[in-house]
Amino acid sequence: MQKSQLFIGVDSGGTLCRAIIEGVRGRVEVAGPGCNWTTDPARTIAAIRAVLQSCAVKAGLAVTELRRARAHIGAAGIVSSSDATALSRALEDLLGEVTASEDLDCAVAGALGPSGDGFVAGLGTGSFLAGRQQGTVRRVGGWGLALGDEASGAWLGRALLARSLHVRDGLAEPSALVARVMDRFGNDPAELVRFASTATPADFAVFAPLIAEALDAGDPAAADLLNTGAGWIERGLHRLGWRPGARLCLLGGLGPLYTRALPAQLSEAVVPPVGTALDGALSLARQAGAAQG
Repeated sequence: MQKSQLFIGVDSGGTLCRAIIEGVRGRVEVAGPGCNWTTDPARTIAAIRAVLQSCAVKAGLAVTELRRARAHIGAAGIVSSSDATALSRALEDLLGEVTASEDLDCAVAGALGPSGDGFVAGLGTGSFLAGRQQGTVRRVGGWGLALGDEASGAWLGRALLARSLHVRDGLAEPSALVARVMDRFGNDPAELVRFASTATPADFAVFAPLIAEALDAGDPAAADLLNTGAGWIERGLHRLGWRPGARLCLLGGLGPLYTRALPAQLSEAVVPPVGTALDGALSLARQAGAAQG
């Protein structure tokens, strides 16, 4: 098999790390636990190596054959070109020709296809907003939970825990959702604080589904948290230049939830993505190969 006939894409998120190999025998995908480059580069590299090796086995390839592929890696927590270079270099012994970027690039390329204007909101464990106009991609967010990731699963989960403490202090109204959260910690604020002191973004994101369930029951805390996240999405999209009539793709597990909370103009603009972030990673791998001749 010639090098140009084997392509690899990786979408490494905070919760899941997924890999795809495309060759003359079709496509093979695998998934494993994810991580975030900003919080743990070593664990991110290990997660990517694990899914690449599993994917090779599933595709009937020796791991050494991966060196004949063109690959693109998109990873959560990549916030600079030096981050991307460090990640690609860490995988050079496993992959022959590899480029890397933040996972935003893969998500945009997959959701909007190889060309055309549009906007994307990534709403998973982390979050980002992006707009592509005349081939140029601009972004808002995607800076990680410590200083951002507004509207994300991790942000919602952390905000819910903070609200639980506010209720404990008499600064917010009680609700069934908050009571459910406190039950998980034995109604002991100290236990909640101990959990939060070492929690990863994925740990916080575990609480996001509780908000979705409580929203259906009319819980005011759930509505407040979701509306705050939706407000950030609306402001960010308008900052990127969204106008009525422009297509909008909401990606990630929280996409359907936020569709219900966004203003009508935005929710009515939501369209299905053309493809997945893995499709986008493959597209970027092909583009890198074409650029190299």
